[in-house]
Amino acid sequence: MLCLGRRFGLDLFSSGIDDKGVFSKNSFAILICIITIVSIGRFFFLEKSPPGFYVDEAIGATNIICMRQTGHDGYGVPMPLFAEAARNAGGYTTPAFLYSGILWTALFGDSIFSFRAFMAFVTTLTIVGLFFLVRQQMGKDVALLSVFAASLSPWAWQFSRISWDPPFMPLFFVWGMYFFLKSNRIRDSVLAGILFSLAMYSYPPGRVMVPLLFVGVWFFKYFQKKFDFKFILIFLGIFILTSVPLFVFLLKPESLMRFGAVGITNPEYLRHFGEPGIFLILKILVKNILLHVHPQFLLISGDTNLRHSTQYAGELGWVDLFGMLALIITFFKYRSIGKKNDQNFLGLCLYGFFCGILPAALTWESIPHALRAIGAWPFVACMVGIGLAELCRRNGKSIYSIVFVAILFIIVFGYKYFVMYPNSSHAWFDSEVKEWAQEATVTGDWNLFDQKTTGYLELGRNYYHLAYGKKFCGQLPHVAQ
Repeated sequence: MLCLGRRFGLDLFSSGIDDKGVFSKNSFAILICIITIVSIGRFFFLEKSPPGFYVDEAIGATNIICMRQTGHDGYGVPMPLFAEAARNAGGYTTPAFLYSGILWTALFGDSIFSFRAFMAFVTTLTIVGLFFLVRQQMGKDVALLSVFAASLSPWAWQFSRISWDPPFMPLFFVWGMYFFLKSNRIRDSVLAGILFSLAMYSYPPGRVMVPLLFVGVWFFKYFQKKFDFKFILIFLGIFILTSVPLFVFLLKPESLMRFGAVGITNPEYLRHFGEPGIFLILKILVKNILLHVHPQFLLISGDTNLRHSTQYAGELGWVDLFGMLALIITFFKYRSIGKKNDQNFLGLCLYGFFCGILPAALTWESIPHALRAIGAWPFVACMVGIGLAELCRRNGKSIYSIVFVAILFIIVFGYKYFVMYPNSSHAWFDSEVKEWAQEATVTGDWNLFDQKTTGYLELGRNYYHLAYGKKFCGQLPHVAQ
C-alpha cells in the first residue's frame, strides 16, 4: 500500500513541511477514533434516514441499472454521455455517476442502501483528498483537524447519504487542486486537468465554480513561486480536450433549460423587481450571496428544503463554529495566521468558499440553496482546521474542549438525525412510493403499484420494478426501446 501511495505521490507520513506537531499521543488517538466512528457511521441506516427514496434518486438508479443490463439508459438511448432524467425537462444523470455506478451496483447490488452507500463512499474519498491537500500546504496537524471538521460537517453529512450526482463535484476538484499544487510534473498536470474537467461534468454549478476556482489556484501557485509555463500549458490542453464533449453537449438548447428557468437572468423573474438589466441582476446576486452567509443558514437551521438540511442544525456544526471563532479571534488578536504561505492558503480557502456559493446565488429558486452550494463545504472544513490548529498551538489543552464539543454534537445531532428526521422529512423523500413498492413485493400486485403512482415520473417508478419487482430493464413497458 505504501509503495502504491508513493507511486501517486500519496505518502501519509511525509508532508514536506516542518511540522513539529501539537497533539499528544492521547489527543491524536481520540481524534482518529472520532473520525473513524463518524466515517463508519456515515454508512449506517441509509434506508432509514433519510426515509424513502426521492424521485431524483430513483431516476438516477434506473438509468444506472438499465445501462448495466442493456447498455442503454432508462429511455433506451445507447451509451449516452448524459442520461435524461425526464423527457424535455432539462435534468440529467451525469457521466461520473452513471458509469461508475455501473461498477458499484455490479458489486453491491441495486438496493437503496447500495446507491446511498455509493455517495457515502464518494464523500469519504473527498475527505481523504482534503487531508492530502491540506497536509501538502499546512502540515499534518491542520490536515487532521480539517478532516475532523469535514467528518462532522452537517453540510457534507447530509449530501453523503442521498443518491445523486452533486457529491462528485467536490470529489474531483479537491483531488484536482491536490495534483495541481503538488508539483510541476507532467503527470500531475495531466491528472489535475482531467479532474477539474470531470468536476464540471458532475454537476451544473461546477461549470461556474471550477473555472473561477482554477484562477484562484493558479494565483496561489504563482505566489508560491512555483509557476511553470509548461505545466500550465499541459494542464489547459488536457482540461480543454477532456471538456470538448461537455462543450458540445452545452450547445444543445435543452442542456441549459434548467438554468434558464431558475437563473436570476430569467427576464420573467426579473420583471417582478423592475426592468431587467445588469444593475438589477447584480443587486439580486449580492442579496443572494448575503443570504448564503447569513447566520440562519450557516448556524441555526440551514436550508429550508428538508432534503438539503435536517433544520436541526445549520449547514455548519458546533465544531465549525468553534473553529471559525478561533480563527477570527486569532486573526484580530495577533493580526496574522501562521506563516505567509498559511495566510495565502487561508485566502485561497475564503476564495474557494465564495466560488462554492456563487452558483447557488446565481439562481432564485429556494435561496439560500445548500445543494447548489455543495462546493463550499470543503473550504469551510479547511478554514475550521486552520482555526482549530491555531488554537491548539497556543493552548495545547484546548484540544480536549474541541473533543468535548464534538462528542456532544455527535450525540445531539445523531439523535435528531436518526430518530426525529425520518418523521419530519417523510414526505420530502417520496416515502409512500417506497412503501407501496414494499406492499407490491409482498402481494405481487404491481398493477396496483402503477395505479397508485400515476403521475410519478416513469423512470422513478421503474426503479421499483427493477429493484423490488426483479424485472429486467428491457421488460418494462414504460422504457423506450
